[in-house]
Amino acid sequence: MRATLRHSLLLLLAAPLLLQAQVLPEFNMSDTTVTICKGILLDSEAGPGGNIYGNNEDLTFTIDAGSTITMVFQPTFCLEQGYDRLTFHDGPTINSPQIGPVYSGVVAPPPIVATSGVLTIHFVSDQSVAYCGFEAQWRAEAEPPVPPVMSIVTPPACNSSGLTVGFSYAIPLRLDRCGRFRTERGASAGGHQCHTHRVLRWFHRAAAARRGPRVRSQLSLHTVLQDRAARSLRFALVLHTHRTNTGEHLPRAGGDPRCAGHHLCG
Repeated sequence: MRATLRHSLLLLLAAPLLLQAQVLPEFNMSDTTVTICKGILLDSEAGPGGNIYGNNEDLTFTIDAGSTITMVFQPTFCLEQGYDRLTFHDGPTINSPQIGPVYSGVVAPPPIVATSGVLTIHFVSDQSVAYCGFEAQWRAEAEPPVPPVMSIVTPPACNSSGLTVGFSYAIPLRLDRCGRFRTERGASAGGHQCHTHRVLRWFHRAAAARRGPRVRSQLSLHTVLQDRAARSLRFALVLHTHRTNTGEHLPRAGGDPRCAGHHLCG
């Protein structure tokens, strides 16, 4: 019973890995270019029975993923020593810089890394004798985007209902939350729209401008997500306010006790 349970647990733990392997697209060695970030590359399987590569092959397979590519081979690797060969190039053609030596025989290549974002695989076989070939998996990891420097362009007055946020370089702006925003060109950006601007103006009925109990407000502007796959950033612009006890003493800022402690006060 214990052995059966352990076996079941192993199957459950292995299931996500098996599922991941099944969904990777497979490609046979051919003269083609693909642009996907991960997949499996097999030899042509064009030989007798479909289990070996063919004779007289001269094939070039290119992966253009736009970011560093790593290709890892399965241990089973067999080419006719000295006559059938595999080479790798860090770039779009076989004239691009070669990665490592020429591979042949029964020893699988080590992990192949193309830092240019394009990996070219070149396979050549002679007119006789073909072996089992190879299988490899590749994956490309997009570099994380560099966040812009964000700043408050002009500190608003304590009773202001808006503020302007600046970015060190222009970025596409897609709003994931409804609200009233304006860009530096004056375009309204409410709802799910996209703009590329360096300045974002935020209009909000700040609690500090209302009558009532004293409030303490703080603005935080920070990166909340780095999406490597899409090479994009997501930012959060958050205004925190909370009421204080009536008798609590707050430092006065700008002569308005309702804005006390507000780091945006000019």
